[in-house]
Amino acid sequence: MGSGVLLVKRKIKMNKYAGQYVASDAPENGNVVGHGTTPLKAVQMAEKNGCKTPYLMYVSGKDAVHIY
Repeated sequence: MGSGVLLVKRKIKMNKYAGQYVASDAPENGNVVGHGTTPLKAVQMAEKNGCKTPYLMYVSGKDAVHIY
């Protein structure tokens, strides 16, 4: 498992976002700026919250995250 995945698991509440795409403002801090059931919804929410270049992740479940 890469260090980015470990960082995300530590910073983002996994159960809260399970089954959703999560947009973060930077990979190193894990600040959630958007989320949704599709990548588009997560990015649109991030943009509304002032993030022009969000990092997108998919939280598939309690112990797994996919970073794009």
